[in-house]
Amino acid sequence: MLKLIAITVMAFFFAAPVKAASTPLLSYKVWKLKKVDEAKSIVVELEHQMKKINNARFTETAVEEDKASVERKLFQAKLNLEVIRGLSANDYFVLYVAPLFKDDPHALLKAAKTLSPKEVADILGAYQKKLSSPEVVGIKTNPLPEDLSLTL
Repeated sequence: MLKLIAITVMAFFFAAPVKAASTPLLSYKVWKLKKVDEAKSIVVELEHQMKKINNARFTETAVEEDKASVERKLFQAKLNLEVIRGLSANDYFVLYVAPLFKDDPHALLKAAKTLSPKEVADILGAYQKKLSSPEVVGIKTNPLPEDLSLTL
């Protein structure tokens, strides 16, 4: 349940306001590594801020409020980092590929070609669960153009 909430919140964080045409498609491994690196840098920055606050020679109310704020942010950043480390190939498609390249079936094919068989199985397993869930009442599909070959 916690992972679902965190992924929902991170969907807004990961969605980039750039157009797919100008955005190169990252492979799953590169995308995940980039997200982990970004999360790590946030944790490092907040830890640095925390050290500065802890080394302060005075304890004014404002400093204590800053400390509490940074502590909360650091806790959340560490939680986000752990969730990001657990991102799957399915999360890659849901959070990155689908929003940026929803109208580009060529990008979907290119992304699929970068995945290992295990990663494809992860995506198909999630899709199968979604199809068998009682909430599914209608599915809109975007079929691949006939000129695309699904041979990986």
